[in-house]
Amino acid sequence: MAINLKNITMYMFRTIYEREDTYNKFKPYFYRFIGVEDSSNYDNYIKTIQNKCLEEDKCIIFDGYIPLSGEMELIQYIFNELAFMDVYKMSSQEITIFEEFEINLKFLKALEYVIPMACNKENFFNDNVRNNFITKLIVWTYTYAKNIKYDSSINPKCIYYGNIERHEIYFLIMLYKMGYDVIYINPLKEEFWSEIEEDRLSECIKSMGILSIESFNERASKGKAIDNFDLSYGLKLSTYAVPLIVGEIKRYLRDNTAVRISRSTKDLAYKIIKFKEQYLSDYGVEAPANVIAEALNIPEYLVGYAMDAMRDPASIFEPIYNDGGDTIYLFDQIADVKDKNSDKDMIISLRRALLKIKEREKNILLQRFMIGKTQMEIADELGISQAQVSRLAKSAIENVRKLIK
Repeated sequence: MAINLKNITMYMFRTIYEREDTYNKFKPYFYRFIGVEDSSNYDNYIKTIQNKCLEEDKCIIFDGYIPLSGEMELIQYIFNELAFMDVYKMSSQEITIFEEFEINLKFLKALEYVIPMACNKENFFNDNVRNNFITKLIVWTYTYAKNIKYDSSINPKCIYYGNIERHEIYFLIMLYKMGYDVIYINPLKEEFWSEIEEDRLSECIKSMGILSIESFNERASKGKAIDNFDLSYGLKLSTYAVPLIVGEIKRYLRDNTAVRISRSTKDLAYKIIKFKEQYLSDYGVEAPANVIAEALNIPEYLVGYAMDAMRDPASIFEPIYNDGGDTIYLFDQIADVKDKNSDKDMIISLRRALLKIKEREKNILLQRFMIGKTQMEIADELGISQAQVSRLAKSAIENVRKLIK
């Protein structure tokens, strides 16, 4: 059945397991709904989207614009740091917005995708103008995407309603590349998209009718939500229920394994396996890790990480040999190779180094690595930004390393 504004909520809020194709691949939605097909129910559709977004608590809704809110100190810091970065290779830069590495890497790769596109399309007079644009994308990500939950079976969503500026389109493209469902709604007209989005990541669904734009909240306040399965869609119950049931079975099987592996790691492992098979077929030898990393455009260490994650876990009490006498277990073969004297020397050196660094740096290191506080918790306690904590921690670690050497 064709996607439209009436049924997008039903489709979009299915679990990622229900939305997989026959190859167990998940692809987020990216739709632009322009104009109005059914003016009498338009407000109901908007209300349905709003209600579902509020229920799931993993949606970003922009109503006519994207506010730029953030500490001026953070904005200025990001802008200054960009002057020393290769902005066309953002995935290799030390920018941390998300604590989980895989999500942060997705963010950097999305940024890396959007920047060359914008530089090609927009009239950036100089590097400062370009860096202002990039700073805005980073601050928006920090403000709106940082606290979204990324670990459940429902992927995050972004709804943008109303007129849109060019730089805001780039941000929506970024979110899509990060795995968001992105829905752009304008009941009156479409702006700029065809000029910017050459890769056709989004699909435009255009209707001939029009309505005044008003605002998302005003439209929703006049509508009545449609819940889940609706007979008026003209579908059989099986059309709705079968993907739901299959998805729940897949979710149970994946979430109840001995060790839970993230979807992104599994997808990466499958890509590596596929590449290795093709490489072996073409060249008759196993593909080296550096070749795989280069071909898939990932850091080399992720090759081993992804493949190790797919191995079945082994119990340390698993028997590995038995000749009729005493059984030898895996546990018996694990040696403790730790050099206790070496540990003592390291502890002494570390204590001496900590005495020589600044008190503020020492305090941050102790809170971060001994107590286990997050950078944001430390920032709140010290009254500074998370970016400053990150920079101070990095500087402190470097100073300790120099002193230990």
